[in-house]
Amino acid sequence: MGKKTSNFFIVFLICLALNTLTRGSLPSELKDWYFIAVGTVTSMMIWFGCAFIGDSFRDKISWTERPYLRLVLSIAATAILVAMVYYLTVMLWLAAYPDFSLGRVFRNLEWRNYVLTFLITLAISSILYGRGFFLEWKTKLEEAEKFKREKLLYQYEMLRNQVNPHFLFNNLSVLSNLVHKDADLAESFINKFSKVYRYVLDSRMKETVPIAEEVKHLEDYLFLMKIRFGDGFNFELKLDQNVGQVVPMTLQMLAENVFKHNATSPSNPIWLSVKNEHDYIAMTNNKIPRKQIEESGIGLKNIKERYAYLTEKQVIVIDEPDLFTVKIPLIS
Repeated sequence: MGKKTSNFFIVFLICLALNTLTRGSLPSELKDWYFIAVGTVTSMMIWFGCAFIGDSFRDKISWTERPYLRLVLSIAATAILVAMVYYLTVMLWLAAYPDFSLGRVFRNLEWRNYVLTFLITLAISSILYGRGFFLEWKTKLEEAEKFKREKLLYQYEMLRNQVNPHFLFNNLSVLSNLVHKDADLAESFINKFSKVYRYVLDSRMKETVPIAEEVKHLEDYLFLMKIRFGDGFNFELKLDQNVGQVVPMTLQMLAENVFKHNATSPSNPIWLSVKNEHDYIAMTNNKIPRKQIEESGIGLKNIKERYAYLTEKQVIVIDEPDLFTVKIPLIS
């Protein structure tokens, strides 16, 4: 027996028990059983109707973000549902007593019928809507806790990546050569090098940063790479710097992956393009795969998870034979 079938029978038994118990005694005539059956069916319609209302609102109006609007709309939708179900109940009543008029039906309905309908509706809606609120609240707490863990890991990886012996050795080697050849360029290199580290320290606790700050950091990082690789690397930045925010260090991490996964030389250079595409920033590079790839602690998986928590728009990866593109959503 499937879960849905089990749930159906559980709801059926609950509604049957409620309608039987509220009569005060076991039915002795066929018509009594008829009204119990009608009551059970209508109670089940209210139950599954409330469940449908909850499911319909779940992805549109969050209990945790807009609780009052969700409550008002749920009550309004439930009232409409009950009116429709109550109308059906009356029609079934008329089917049992065809000689009765609609007015006579309402006159013969006792006050306890109205109270019973109200109590059953209140109980069902409270159970279902309360359960929906609790599950959504629990999910939000779990997501928040997961995000905290990921953020700490992300910060650790950012710092570890910047104090990576290879990163330091390569840049210090470049600087050592520059000092003897071009003092002014060496000074610029030191300035950019310090700015890269300063940005890491300043942004490590932030969830997002303005795109202008991230682009400036990317320019500093790519300056270092251009000095290091010379004619083996070219890049182009065409970005509107006033169009939103991004997770800090995202663009540098993507650029790092380009160098880690591709070989480069003056005769066969890497080129990198970064530009706006609607609500995204697209980073594209040509593919010159290395024979041995350096593994990184930070990958696309980590970046995707960070963005999944902050926006509904997904990180897009396009892997073509000669090109590799990653599109990062802008966060408003």
